[in-house]
Amino acid sequence: MNRFFSHEGSLAALLTLLADIAMISAFITIASIPVITIGPALSAGFYVLLQIVREEGARPGFTFWRRFRADFRSSLPGGIILVVLLLVGIYQLQLIKYLHLTPTWTLIMRSGVILGLAAIVAIATWFFAYASQFSASFSQTLRNAALLALGRLPRTLIALLFSALPLGAIYLRPSLAWSAIILMPLFGWGFILYLQALILDTPLTLLKDTESTR
Repeated sequence: MNRFFSHEGSLAALLTLLADIAMISAFITIASIPVITIGPALSAGFYVLLQIVREEGARPGFTFWRRFRADFRSSLPGGIILVVLLLVGIYQLQLIKYLHLTPTWTLIMRSGVILGLAAIVAIATWFFAYASQFSASFSQTLRNAALLALGRLPRTLIALLFSALPLGAIYLRPSLAWSAIILMPLFGWGFILYLQALILDTPLTLLKDTESTR
């Protein structure tokens, strides 16, 4: 029991992890305020959280901002494209409401748009995780992200599920919407990316090992 509560015990390690995740979540929110900088913010977040998963590195706050600057140019286009595609998808979902369609066709069209948005989010998750680990052109990163999303489909679906958790919670309990507005910037983004880092770490580590042996 004393070991559990000691400064090197399990409770201290858990509290440190939660504090680091909360800090990275807040930094992602701050770095994403201009909206077009979402890409570099997500890439830097993945970089730090993958380090935490691997129990590597130190000073996560300093590392986040250093990676944010380093990944700015390479991840900026991906973030802008992601925002544009998501806005287009949301607009299409709203537009379907005003089309005079049968319930069946309305369901089909909504399902198609939702599946398209899910595919975009899935590839984007791999894109920013990959960009945080490898130096490659935008086209190479996008190609490899798409290949990883398809080739590691079970991991992709789990990572996608983590992204959908807040939306699912709000759908089931609409009263949680205001809580989400407060909690997501302070803790939620970092927690979701941390769970995704746990899932994506093994394939990315294998790729790094392969690159290093060449």
